[in-house]
Amino acid sequence: MKINNIFKKLIKEDYYLITIFFVMTITIILKSYFNSSGYLSPDSIYYLSLAQNLLDNYSFYIYGPNMKIELFAVLPVGYPFLIFLTAKITGLSVFLASKLLNIFFIGFVLFFFKKLFNKNAYLYGLIFLFASLIQIYTYSWSESVFIFCLVWFSTSIYLLLTNTKKNTLIYLSILFSSLFLFLSRYIGAFSFGVVGLVGLYYLFVKKDKARSIILISIALINLTLMSIYLHHNFIISGYITGLPRYFAPETNIHLLEMFIKSIILEILFYSNHVIWKDIAFPLFQFILFILLFLKYRKSIIDQSTNKQLMILPTVFSSIGIVYLVFMVFLSWNGYIEELNYRLLAPGSFLIFIAIINYFENHSRAKYFNLFKILLLSISIYSWALNVPYQIFKDIKNPNYEKINNFNSKYTYVKKE
Repeated sequence: MKINNIFKKLIKEDYYLITIFFVMTITIILKSYFNSSGYLSPDSIYYLSLAQNLLDNYSFYIYGPNMKIELFAVLPVGYPFLIFLTAKITGLSVFLASKLLNIFFIGFVLFFFKKLFNKNAYLYGLIFLFASLIQIYTYSWSESVFIFCLVWFSTSIYLLLTNTKKNTLIYLSILFSSLFLFLSRYIGAFSFGVVGLVGLYYLFVKKDKARSIILISIALINLTLMSIYLHHNFIISGYITGLPRYFAPETNIHLLEMFIKSIILEILFYSNHVIWKDIAFPLFQFILFILLFLKYRKSIIDQSTNKQLMILPTVFSSIGIVYLVFMVFLSWNGYIEELNYRLLAPGSFLIFIAIINYFENHSRAKYFNLFKILLLSISIYSWALNVPYQIFKDIKNPNYEKINNFNSKYTYVKKE
């Protein structure tokens, strides 16, 4: 009876949101099943190794590439620990548990969208159908958790700025969301700086010492916890993140080219690889769209809208841009191997949210309807290209060589 009442309360747009969730669920299952690698990268296997080890003996030490037992320190423990919990609770293998966990986090993000954007939440859910997001959530990568934590963290900062009354739950939300950002990826430590800056904003601009002290305290608490975590890594492995980080051997020209390609991929939505002859026309269309928008923005944008409506897109886009700046800095200084869609997508995700929200609240009705049609068209095209078409290619041309090499390599491994 209660279930029937829930469905009666759902509006048409809620069914769109549910449809996006089920489409992404089926996408992850089918792409993982028909791909010869199961969408597992070396990082994925590293995560699953720890999750399996936690299931077997509850140890955070695993066999490294040199077949020596070492502390799991190259990547944070958050994501593999969640895979372990999922496998433990459901009884699934760590492989299936990682895919199920990614599906859960898509659901959590869509839940945030529903709370923030109500009937238009499905428009924000369409971002999941972009090529980079499809890949990230199909792979067993920590970015699935990281993106959820980014949305959680950004929402918490937005609620803080729009809530005039002191709310302990918002402060706790900021504390834990920023901490979990770090525990899912080391770059998540950038959020501590964001919290500190918001604290300084309340101190010098808003003249609110109470909020300022709380926010700066949150930043210091998380910095302390991070220092303890990294110091433990250093004591055990000799490095704060488990291995030495070297400066990039590439030239500045090569790094700039890599950065430009990565930005183009984030703009094009439907592809994760730059092939200039294939992207020339779509890139031209995008540039033309921007130029037309700039020329006719006074007709498209309603200038009389409430300035309060700018807070959310400002918060989300600012945090997304700060994240991207940190990633570019780390790439330029050699702390990460390659700047690609996997690393840029979390920041782009927040910026896409900000753009959609800006058009929702500031564009005139007829132009917002055109924007919705454009967004839906791009999303469906991206999904068709990266899911049914890619699955067809995987079925038609399975990578038997990879499978045979894998089987021959591990036939000597004893059972269990």
